[in-house]
Amino acid sequence: MLLIFGVLLITTTLQSAPKYFVLPPGQPGCDEPIHWKLEKIDERFPVSQSDFLATTFKAHLLWEKALGKKLFIYDQNSDFELQTLYDERQEMTYEGQALDERIEEYEETKAPLQQQYDSLQSQYEKLTNQYNELLKEFEKNVSEYEKTIEKWNKKGGAPPDVYDDLKDDRKDLEKDQKKLENLNNEINDLVNKINSLASQLNLQSNNINEKLETFKEKYGEPQPFVQGLYTSPLDNITIFQFKAKDDLLLVLMHEFGHSLGIEEHVENPKSIMHYLMNEQDINNPQLTQDDINAYNTICTPRTLSKKYSLVSYLIYTPWKKMGIKNIVDILR
Repeated sequence: MLLIFGVLLITTTLQSAPKYFVLPPGQPGCDEPIHWKLEKIDERFPVSQSDFLATTFKAHLLWEKALGKKLFIYDQNSDFELQTLYDERQEMTYEGQALDERIEEYEETKAPLQQQYDSLQSQYEKLTNQYNELLKEFEKNVSEYEKTIEKWNKKGGAPPDVYDDLKDDRKDLEKDQKKLENLNNEINDLVNKINSLASQLNLQSNNINEKLETFKEKYGEPQPFVQGLYTSPLDNITIFQFKAKDDLLLVLMHEFGHSLGIEEHVENPKSIMHYLMNEQDINNPQLTQDDINAYNTICTPRTLSKKYSLVSYLIYTPWKKMGIKNIVDILR
């Protein structure tokens, strides 16, 4: 009966004097959730307003799941806003993606052409070796034939049987000469085909190199740049650049980490709060222990006075779990 009376008394007091049951403001993101709103997304970015919003929810839910507490609340009346700014960074991203596609297409078309080129080159080497061997044998036989003719000419002519043999040798030499001509023509055809393929490969390669040089001239050498920026204290998060939703998710998680109070980047390249978005698992982003440690370093446990400890107990403890002993322990 005493417990029931106490609960009724507390309930009545909460309803009749709510101003006495308000906790002092704490650090946003540590002691209380951060309220944020989303401004209209520039249509030139590669996601819709709804997809951007859904990705943002996913970003702060990953933080909340890892830390086991409510950290963010979507509130369109909040002063802390999430916005986008379209400039040359996103333009560079689009042009870089188009260039990547051209390079991928080049690699796809280059492979069969290169395979054909290598095959023709192999055939060329094989036929050239055959031609050289046949030519060497032909020149040897011609030399021997000419020496035999010269010998019999000095003797005043060859006898009929030797003359017939020389005629046969002559025919064989003519056949070998014809083989050499055919091989030479075949080799020349291969050379033309090889040169044609080489020209195609060089043309495509030069085209890609020109586009790469144009890209470098326009944007300079590749270098790290800001994809998003958090403006403290809880003023705004501005997103400048991302390729797709997966990339956007990492950027949002990183900037939300800054809004929680993590100012310094962590050293682990797989961490969300590393200064580069590079080695993180873009398909399944998760906070590392380094990320969690960075948050815990900023958000130390809150110490409340006896009064506010009691207020916190009365506000957050379900009445079925309340106990007089707990209240006495708090006030002790």
